[in-house]
Amino acid sequence: MTKPFIFQSVFVVLLMFEVRAESPRKSYDVLLNLVEVSWKYTQTNPDTAIILSLQGIEISKRQGHLQLESRFLSNMAEAHRTKGNYSMAIELLLESISIYEKISDAPGQASTLNRMGAVYLEMGQIDTAIDYFMRALVKYESLRDLVGSSRSLNNLGACYFYEGDFRKAIDFFSRSLDVELLNNNKNGVCDSYVNIGSALFGLDEFSQAESYFMKALKLAEELKDSSTIGSLYNNMATLKMEQGDYKNAISYFHNALDLAYKSDNNENIRQFLLNIANAYEKSGEYRLAFENLRVYIGFRDSTLNEQNQHAIAEMTTKYKSEQKEKENQLLKKNGQIKDLELDKQKAILYGVSAALLLMAVLGLLIWRQYRQKIKANTILQEQRDTIAAQKKDLTDSIVYARHLQDAILPETNRLSHFFTEHFLIYLPKDIVSGDFFWLMETEEDLYLAVADCTGHGVPGAMVSMVCHNALNRSVSEFGIKETNRILDKCAELIEQTFSANRQSMKDGMDISLMRLTKEPGKIQWSGANNPFWIIRKGEVEVESLKPNPQPIGSFFGRSPFHAHECLLNTGDCIYLFTDGIVDQFGGPNGKKLKAVGLKKILLQFHHLPHEEQRLQVMSAFENWKGDVEQIDDVCLVGIRV
Repeated sequence: MTKPFIFQSVFVVLLMFEVRAESPRKSYDVLLNLVEVSWKYTQTNPDTAIILSLQGIEISKRQGHLQLESRFLSNMAEAHRTKGNYSMAIELLLESISIYEKISDAPGQASTLNRMGAVYLEMGQIDTAIDYFMRALVKYESLRDLVGSSRSLNNLGACYFYEGDFRKAIDFFSRSLDVELLNNNKNGVCDSYVNIGSALFGLDEFSQAESYFMKALKLAEELKDSSTIGSLYNNMATLKMEQGDYKNAISYFHNALDLAYKSDNNENIRQFLLNIANAYEKSGEYRLAFENLRVYIGFRDSTLNEQNQHAIAEMTTKYKSEQKEKENQLLKKNGQIKDLELDKQKAILYGVSAALLLMAVLGLLIWRQYRQKIKANTILQEQRDTIAAQKKDLTDSIVYARHLQDAILPETNRLSHFFTEHFLIYLPKDIVSGDFFWLMETEEDLYLAVADCTGHGVPGAMVSMVCHNALNRSVSEFGIKETNRILDKCAELIEQTFSANRQSMKDGMDISLMRLTKEPGKIQWSGANNPFWIIRKGEVEVESLKPNPQPIGSFFGRSPFHAHECLLNTGDCIYLFTDGIVDQFGGPNGKKLKAVGLKKILLQFHHLPHEEQRLQVMSAFENWKGDVEQIDDVCLVGIRV
């Protein structure tokens, strides 16, 4: 046993003695102390934490302390999570939640739901993790618990970050940052800055990522958090490498290396030495690259030798133990050989008898299984026929729903009444779609929008009807003209529609909304998560109008939408689209197309006539997608002024 384990074992005995001997109030305080001690060991010594928690559960049950019993269950689950025993961790957390629900302990429920999400996130089951984190967030917000709300928002951001959906990750990280600023929690603010910067780095938005990393670095230095400072130096160095700024990358790597030496973190030291060598090599300073590589190899070999010596000592001890065991077994076998020879003769006789009996039983079982198989095949065929009929009815219903959706949404040829050169790419993932485009003409203005509703297929189509109706009402019924005020009104109407059902709180849409005024070439535009792109005639860059980073629908920390106004010249091309095209996986490495990929495609073909441009963009998208399944609805409108 290790010394900490012996100490905790003695501590448990002392605690049990105190619990038996002291008053109820004193015994409760002792158990509470044991909860804190067991939690401290969940990461560093999970076996000790499990033993302490089991003792605590036993005493809590005996004395009727349900809340403490539930906390011990949660601690034991955390210890199993540390050991990688995820199924056991989930089982214990479910038992803990059951107790919290029994005693109506809402904070305990929220905390345990958050831990369930963490377990599923480590298992890679991100959709399930999101569900648990969202349930925890609802609980924390109902309790007005700022710390818990921020923790859940941050965890949701982490889920989308690991999925590669950096925009949604930034949304949740930003909401977590707002709560931490409101709570004046500098550590939480620092973590949020780091997370937002990392997500922006994933979007290749390096200048913004650097801004957030520097904010985090300033706070970490103020807090004297050397671990976070080292991580940020490494992040900044990696960012500078991506930008080709090798001089500053090397400087940041050296800063990170100095901190790694101070904390004796051998793994980080090896990594930073190798990174510095690579940075010198990329900058063309081959002598310095060679010198740092030599230092890296020497350090690596020295640490590996220490590890190897330790492993050899363990193997030697294990070998001697095994040899001693083999000698003991050999002595036992010599005395057993004679007994085995007699037993062998008996075994042959019994074996022949058993074989004959087994053959008779097998024959009977085979005949019986044959009869059952014929009966099962008959039942299976009947079930297949029933399923086929049900599938046909379901498909017919969805196709009919598509006809209803087509009847409500504008006809594609209506665009021709207003724009001479235009094209539309509309690719639903399923029969019906959550993406739609919207067109409305008033006496003074013309409105065009491309929207992406929550989900796809039948659920997405149902949400699209609600969102389509909200746009119509905002303009026709309420007489709103400005694009930003239209989006504000849509958000209000959609929240009212879904407010009756808490489970639908995430429903809504992302949108790109354009208004053409009577003044020639003048447009007004607003967006929710989806941008607006312009390729000026004769230019080789894409001009992008940035949307508000929030959806239309329920959103924590919502702010009013803003409007952009700009002038278009003859020959300029404009593009409105949903995120289905940029989020599509494909290419040689199976990665997302991203905004930078779509920009390259449009810049390559924007000068072509509209129909040929549509075909070339479609072909480029299909080539990128290849054999990969389409992951979302796709809608893109292109117009030449």
